[in-house]
Amino acid sequence: MFNHQQRSPAVGRAIYPLLLNLFSSILILALFIGCKAKETAAPPAPIVEVAEAFSTSVPMSTEFIGQLDSPQNVEVRARVEAFVDKVLFTEGAEVKSGDPLFELDSKPFQEELAAAQGVLAEAKAALNKYEKDVARLTPLAQKRAIPQQDLDNAIASVEVGKANVLSAKARVESAKIDLSYCDMRAPISGLIGAKQVSVGELVGKGEPTLMATISMLDPAISVRFSISAQKTKPAARDSAFRICRFL
Repeated sequence: MFNHQQRSPAVGRAIYPLLLNLFSSILILALFIGCKAKETAAPPAPIVEVAEAFSTSVPMSTEFIGQLDSPQNVEVRARVEAFVDKVLFTEGAEVKSGDPLFELDSKPFQEELAAAQGVLAEAKAALNKYEKDVARLTPLAQKRAIPQQDLDNAIASVEVGKANVLSAKARVESAKIDLSYCDMRAPISGLIGAKQVSVGELVGKGEPTLMATISMLDPAISVRFSISAQKTKPAARDSAFRICRFL
């Protein structure tokens, strides 16, 4: 006997929502899996540049701070006490031996020279008188017309007069030298630095005032570097490392 059981409409209506929810869940899961698959896809292969390696000699270079040093630095100092009247050079310029550098107030030294020359003239006049006295007294002493002591005194006066003339001449020469120091000139050829004094300043009071410094340029100027030990070692291994000189 065949038994046919007829389903009720209520049961069908209850199953339909369950099937719909199941279908929606499967669809969402499929979409989620598809997105994950796209996200985890392998990236494209990177582009790699290839170059041929080879050995070559590369010059080693570095920078150091150096200081120029002249083989001879001459200081120009004031030799007399006076005021600076003129500065006759340009700082940092090259000067030649004998070029004028400074001009000092020479009026006091001109007066000293004139006074020394006056003393010299007096000494020469006195000597001339003493010599005439000797010439006048000599024949009288020979005739015993005057005491020999008078002639001896006249002869001694001549010697004193000669000494006074020599002393006066020395004073004149000293005054001339002091006057010449007012005209200050370059003792050597070279590069002159900055002036250490200004116009109107008193120099030479108590000590020779430094006016400027001249650095000789010939035959060569050396360059002195301060190199740390860290940089000295690799440089010493390089056969091209040499002490620099500016010729």
